[in-house]
Amino acid sequence: MPVNLLFGTPSTAAGDAHGELTSACVRRLAAVWGPIFVELWTERRCPVLAKEDMEPRLRQQMQDYRIDTGVDLPPGAMVVMLSSWRSLYGQIALEEFGHFAPLFSDQEPMFELLMLDLMRGMGLQHQCQPPAR
Repeated sequence: MPVNLLFGTPSTAAGDAHGELTSACVRRLAAVWGPIFVELWTERRCPVLAKEDMEPRLRQQMQDYRIDTGVDLPPGAMVVMLSSWRSLYGQIALEEFGHFAPLFSDQEPMFELLMLDLMRGMGLQHQCQPPAR
C-alpha cells in the first residue's frame, strides 16, 4: 500500500465522499489507538486538563470524538491521547515523505527524543527505555 494512502487524507476531489472517507479513517485509527491508550490511562493516570478548565470548543470536540469513536476517556485524557497521536503521526510522516532528508540520515534519535517527551508529559519517563543497540 502506498504510504500516502496511510499518511495522506482522501482528496477533496472526492466531493461528499471526502468527509465519509476521512471519518471512516479516523474511526479505524481510534479502534487501534484508543484501546491502547484507554489501557494506559486505566493503569497509569497522568495529569490532564480538568473538564471545566478546557476551552469550550475543545471540550465539545473531545466529547464528540468520544461519542463518534467509542473511545471511553475523560475529555482531558482524550486531549493527551490525540496530542500524542498527532506528534507521532507528524514525526513518521515527516520521515516517510523525506522532509528531513538529506539533513538527517538517521531518524532514530529524533524519534526516541519524541517518545521521551511524550512519556515525560505523562509522568512515565522512568519507564521509557530506548531499544537496545
